Amino acid sequence: MKEILLCVASLFLFSCASTSPCNDPNEDLACWEELPSPSDSRISPQNPDDFPENHLGSENSIDLAPPCVPPEVFFNEILSNPSGSDEGNEFIELSGTPGTSLENVSLIGYNGSDGSVYFEQHLQGIIGVHGFTIFGKDGIPLQSTLQNGPDALELIACGQQLDLVVYGESQLLPIGTTTEIPEENASILWCQTTGSYIIGEPSPWEENICTQTPTCEPTSFENVVINEIFVDPEGADAGLEFIELAGPQNMELNGMHLLAINGNDGAIYGEIALDGKFDENGLFLLGTENTLPFAIQNGPDSLSIIACETHIDTVGYGELTSEQTALSETEPAALPPTGQSLSRDLFHTDTDNNNMDFIATQPSPLEP
Repeated sequence: MKEILLCVASLFLFSCASTSPCNDPNEDLACWEELPSPSDSRISPQNPDDFPENHLGSENSIDLAPPCVPPEVFFNEILSNPSGSDEGNEFIELSGTPGTSLENVSLIGYNGSDGSVYFEQHLQGIIGVHGFTIFGKDGIPLQSTLQNGPDALELIACGQQLDLVVYGESQLLPIGTTTEIPEENASILWCQTTGSYIIGEPSPWEENICTQTPTCEPTSFENVVINEIFVDPEGADAGLEFIELAGPQNMELNGMHLLAINGNDGAIYGEIALDGKFDENGLFLLGTENTLPFAIQNGPDSLSIIACETHIDTVGYGELTSEQTALSETEPAALPPTGQSLSRDLFHTDTDNNNMDFIATQPSPLEP
């Protein structure tokens, strides 16, 4: 009877029988020989029904992979069209908390012409100590050159969108924060104070300067005209010839260029980037004491003002041929006698016909 009770107590360690030679499992080798083998169906984990709590995919299973948490990272600056060669000069600057890992972040570029993905880069590294990290120029290499627009750039992590910037208009691009296409060597900048993107000067590894680059509008210069030209003084020309412009009082001339054009072949022989502003009478003088960087040719030739890559005013003088119609407005003005200038009337009338708008007169620089 004692033997039977001992075997019942040892049920999970030994194969018991009333005739078992097992007396003491700590001393008797015969008891160890009764242990089930690893392949015994009583304990083998190969039979999953014995261990339902360990089934993969069950509600009681343990997932050892850490959860993917999307970091707080966004586009701080994008330079897609630098001066000169794009390769090695364009860049994307990301911003976030210093030390934030970019391991789970992907950068995606979308083509505005067809909406396709033109590159995808799985990012590495961390956000730097100043809250920035650059991909491209002077930073971690970009795996593709950036398209100039209309296009889009997106940041995703853990299946979630972190940021999306669309520059230029295209119905084929994802819907996101939209800005205009930057001009050459201008960046798309995140402005914290306004909570929006603006176009401005590149500032890699630095806080963005939230002063938007003014958009060039040709209409801002539409009331500017060439008012008087003195091309053939008596005697030496140097220090006497001049060009007078007329426009709104105290208006800045920045953004305008004056071109001097040869009437024989249409080549530009002189150019001035205008600077300064109109006086109280709405006049601005180039020449005399303001020495011109070139001598004005006596004709047939042309002078033209351009701004925002747009024609603002043109004066042709002398007998220009029909092939040179672009060098004047409708008809060129007749050449004045030596010692006289070509001038508009007191109201600076501009009918877009140089022959009607200009007359020969005594030079009167900066006189209303």
